[in-house]
Formats: sequence, structure tokens, C-alpha cells
Amino acid sequence: MRLFPNLSSLPPVRPAAANALSPRAAVRAFPVLPLAILLLAGAANPSAALPRGSDAPAITDTLRVTLAAPEGGSVAEGSEGSFEVSIAGSTSDGAVTIQYSVSGTATAGTDYRALTGEVAVAQGKNSAQIVLSALDDDILDHGETVVLALTGASGASGASVVVDPAPATATIADHGTVTVEITPMNDTLPEGAAWNSAVTLSSAVAARVSVGWRTSDGTALAGSDYEGTNGSVVFEPGERSKTISVKTMEDDESEPVEMFYIALNPGVAAAAAGGSGAWAGNGLRIDSQQRFGFIECSVEFPDGRIERDVDENKPKGEPVGAPVTAATQSIASYKLRGGSGLFVIDDVSGQIETTGRLDHEKRSAYVVTVSVHDDCGASDTTDVTINVGNVNEAPTANAGDDQEDVPSESTVTLIGTSTDLDDDDATFGTPSHEFAWVQTKGPVPEDGLTNANKAKATFEAPRVSQTTDLVFELTVTDGGKLNHTDAVTVEVEPPENKPPVFDRDSYSFTTDET
Repeated sequence: MRLFPNLSSLPPVRPAAANALSPRAAVRAFPVLPLAILLLAGAANPSAALPRGSDAPAITDTLRVTLAAPEGGSVAEGSEGSFEVSIAGSTSDGAVTIQYSVSGTATAGTDYRALTGEVAVAQGKNSAQIVLSALDDDILDHGETVVLALTGASGASGASVVVDPAPATATIADHGTVTVEITPMNDTLPEGAAWNSAVTLSSAVAARVSVGWRTSDGTALAGSDYEGTNGSVVFEPGERSKTISVKTMEDDESEPVEMFYIALNPGVAAAAAGGSGAWAGNGLRIDSQQRFGFIECSVEFPDGRIERDVDENKPKGEPVGAPVTAATQSIASYKLRGGSGLFVIDDVSGQIETTGRLDHEKRSAYVVTVSVHDDCGASDTTDVTINVGNVNEAPTANAGDDQEDVPSESTVTLIGTSTDLDDDDATFGTPSHEFAWVQTKGPVPEDGLTNANKAKATFEAPRVSQTTDLVFELTVTDGGKLNHTDAVTVEVEPPENKPPVFDRDSYSFTTDET
């Protein structure tokens, strides 16, 4: 665009003379000359035309627009920073509206207030700010970006506007701290249960986070009291809690309350969401404090059937086998129920004793219930079978009732019997018993005793001249060679003294007397 005529085509200026034009006349003659000289000076050095920093319009027909990122290239969460739009050239003819695109890893409305995509530079001005308001989203991240790029401009009538498309980037800096910890669980667990807790983040993290955790022994031992663990949990972006579990183990031991430890490993690994890259996990703080897992005290009787033996006929206070004990260091008391009142238990040792004599023949076994309680509240109960031993007991011999007024020379029958508490009644010669009759007093029958080794024996009473006692003893012996003896008395009377009988025919008499 030619703003003024070519100076070489102008007529030469003559030297001052009488007919020289006056200054006013010269201006009228060459009205364009002062303007041309001014434009040439501006074209040769535009910055010299206006004082530095002046808002006075620059004399140019092309406006160049550039974009700069906020100072330092970052904006902290919860604060503001500004992108600056600058125009080189005069805006005296009107405002300039500039369009821009928005991209980056940050999310509008979540990480920052949404931007309009347009900014205006006021007439007579050469710059404007695009304010970036970073939001505090309570999510720890490793720096999300907001990228602006100029896409076009309009305004400033009659001027050409050129935008620089180079992007400008601002990082939203998160200077927060997220604590990783294990939730304390103070409940005491029984054996065979699971200790459940959680690894938690104090706020969400915009990344995948992996945290290791482990168990260690206290008074409880891994492998016998609990299952030792060395594991890890992974939080997906936005997650804040992950369950961890430690299983306690059952055993046959009686034990006090035991304890193990759970703690986080000191290191932490994090990766940007979507696998976009590694992240050192800045802002993640590991709570190194150990947590405790408690296993209830336990008291256990041995598994399986418990039996104890005691012989019958023992006196009161007879120990019944070995003590029925549960191995523990903190027993409070043993108690016993059942047994028809024939048994008691020592509340400290667990020894069962008899309260009187037992009879196998009446009852061969008893079942009692034994319970134990320790001083921390654990308890267990078991049934104990007490077998009453069958001890061989001597039989009881019975030689029968005494016999009176037995005539001389009459047949006498001795009938013996035997009984046995072992239920082997040997009446009339049961094979398990042996019988033996022996005369211990009085004249011996002429032919002795018949079947003297049987329960039933006979003899002929001797002829006596006066009442005479004969004593016989019966001894009964059982299979265990235990015996018992009983006696019976047979009272033998002499023959009746009758007067002689005289026979007139034969002139003789007979008599019973010798």
C-alpha cells in the first residue's frame, strides 16, 4: 500500500529567493509532505515513534499475537495463575478478540475452572490475561497440565492479525500429602479366625499406588499361631481403602493371650493413571507405626475320647487314673459334673478322686463332664469316661442251717451254697467254685462223708448215747483261689430208751438197749 507519492517525482525545491514561498504557502503547495516524512520516520524505526511502554497505537498495519505461560510454568492447587496474551502492533482502531484451544491432562471443572476459549484485548491495549484457577480436588497427583494454543483472532478494523500457534503449558502443582496407614484393630481374635483390617489413604491419589505390608512375630509365632504374610495392596486411581487379612491358627495348646505385628513396608510405588508413566510417589507418606494383632488365650483338652480307670472296692479318696488336665499356665479352676456323686475333682490339679467304694457289678462305667476356666476367660469342656475295674472278690460260703434232733444212725444231708459279688453264683456246684466239706467236731461217721467235695454231701449219723453235736465246715473257693468258709452243726440224739418186751410164749424179752 503506497501511503504517499514518490518523493523523486516532486519538483525540486528552489533556493530561497524573492519569489520563494512562505512556510504557510509551502504547506498549501505540498500538503502531503509533512505526513510522508512522519510515516518514513515511523517505518524506519517504529519503536522510536512511541515512548516505551506507551499505550499509544503503534503505526503498523499487521498485528502479531503471542501467548506466554504463567510465571514459573505452574499453578498450585487452590490458587490462580495467568497465561498472558500479547499483541505487537496498534489496537487504536479497536479491540482484538483472540480464540484459543484448551488441552492437557487436567480436567476442566475438576482440576481447574473451565476456560471460555476466547479472550479480548481492549482497544488501545497490547495485552490481556487468561486466568487459570486451579481447584483443590483432594486427590494427590503428580502434576496435571493445562495447554493453551492460539487458534485465531479478529477485530482492529483495517489491520491484519497474525497469531503465533505455539502452545503454552501450565502444570497444576499438587503440594499435598497423603498418608498411607493400617487401620488399628484392637479386637482379640479366637484361634482359627481371621484378623481383618485395611490399608487406607488419607485422600485419593490420581495414580495406581502399590504398598507392601508384612507381619512379624511378637509372642505369637508365624507358622504355629498365625500365618505369616509378606504381601502388597494396589490402589487404583481414586481408591482409598484395601482390606488385608491375617489368619490365626488352631492348635491343641493352652496358651495366654498372644500378639503379632503388622506394618507397612517403607517404600511405595506409584504409576500415573492409565499407565502414562512412572511417578516417584511424591506426597505419599508411609505411617511406619506397627499395628497389633491379638490372639485370645486358649485352654484345650486333648482331642479324642478321654478315659480313666479305677478298680472297684477302693476306699474313699482313691485317685482315678492320671489327672484330666489341659496344658496351660493360667488355670483358674477345674469343675466336675455327673458321676452320681461318686467322684470329685481337684480344682487346681484336675485329679479325679472317688468319694466311696465302687462296685463293678452295680455299674461298670461312669461319664463325667470336666470343665476348665483360665484367668483370662478361656474355657473348655470335655467328657471323661471312668471305667470301674472288675476285681476278683471272695465268694461267700453258706453251709446251711443247723440241724437239730437228728436220730442216731439216720442219713444226714448237708446242703451248701455259695454266692459271689462277681455275679458268678456257684450254687450247687457251679464249675467256677470248688466245695470242700470237713468235719471239725464230734464222732466221725463210720463211713465218713459222701460227696465231701460237692455242694451236697451226706453221712450216716453215728450211734450216740447222749445228745452230741457234730460240726462240719464248708469251704468255697473261686477261680481266683479266693475262698470263704462257713460251718453247720448237726445235733445227733441217742436212740430212744424203751423198756424190754417180754414174750410169754418163749419166756424171753427183747430190748433196744445193747
